[in-house]
Amino acid sequence: MSNRYAILRVQKLKAAVAVHRSAKHNYREQTTPNADPSRTPDNTHHGPQDVAGLMQAFEARKPAKHRKDAVQCVEVLITASPEAMNAKTRGEQDAYFGQATDWLKAKFGADNVIGVSIHRDEATPHLCAYVVPVDPASGRLNAKKWLGGARALSELQTDFAQQVGQHHGLERGQEGSRATHTTVRHWYAEVNAEAAKAHWRDGQVTADDLKPQKLKPENLKERLLGVAETQEGVALRLSQVNAARIQRAKEIERKNQKMAVELSGHRLERSSLLEKVREYLELVRGLGTAELEKLAKAADQMREHVAQQRREWHEKAKRGEELLRRERAAKERQQPAPAPVPEQKPKAVLQEKQAEPKRDKGKGWSR
Repeated sequence: MSNRYAILRVQKLKAAVAVHRSAKHNYREQTTPNADPSRTPDNTHHGPQDVAGLMQAFEARKPAKHRKDAVQCVEVLITASPEAMNAKTRGEQDAYFGQATDWLKAKFGADNVIGVSIHRDEATPHLCAYVVPVDPASGRLNAKKWLGGARALSELQTDFAQQVGQHHGLERGQEGSRATHTTVRHWYAEVNAEAAKAHWRDGQVTADDLKPQKLKPENLKERLLGVAETQEGVALRLSQVNAARIQRAKEIERKNQKMAVELSGHRLERSSLLEKVREYLELVRGLGTAELEKLAKAADQMREHVAQQRREWHEKAKRGEELLRRERAAKERQQPAPAPVPEQKPKAVLQEKQAEPKRDKGKGWSR
């Protein structure tokens, strides 16, 4: 399966503050953890060279009147599959991004493309462009003209792959697939997450890891002034990450030990089976194919004969048990009933009878 895809993602920005926030990342005017500062000078910008210049171009191109919910700017990200992009030389990358820039201007209008930047200080080189979606027919903001629904975006990606990607050995992703199309922000998050996983897998701690990170504000003062980690907070964060890595390493070690024990048992069982098989191999060594077939047939007949004998023995044993059971039942029926045991009267009743007066014939009662 091919893994050389042309990638195009868009992010709709509906406010100037959103454009400004994105531009600060684009021009590296804020801390960018996923970027390598030593390679930032390799980034190139066509048009505005900083945030202020981009915002000036944005305000100049944006119509004075527009709906409050209108898309004021579109951030476009263009790149390729990491394996394909990193395999290209610097010249091949420049040619790809150059043709992509020409395609953007032809598709959205050269005046609408207010800034283009190429980032080479992150995991995968990519192009980031800012487009103010002004409809030339009406002079108003109209992002739906180009991005009106999933079908329009799909057609945009297809056109880009055909007009640009194919000329650089790239193809379009599967059209109509159920895979979700990530936005620019999500694409950054996925790429940076993979880079972070690889970084921590290597067990390295860089200078950026030791820098205090911005924390989530908990009150108005912190929201206004910002809040960053203390040195103790940095140490605690790295300690937690390290503890998680140690725990993971212990789990892997336990699994490895369990697998080693199971493997040892399998080896012993295999060795025992091999010894048994070796004994039989010695017996049949030198026999031809026909003789081996006769031997196998005779062995099958012998197994069937033994199995039949076992079945007959079980049947005989079952019949013998049934015969013994019947004989015991017959003997129990032939035995006479036991004599009844005389009833024994209570001792007090016997004493009372002995105490009664005796009567002589013709003489009356006597004691």
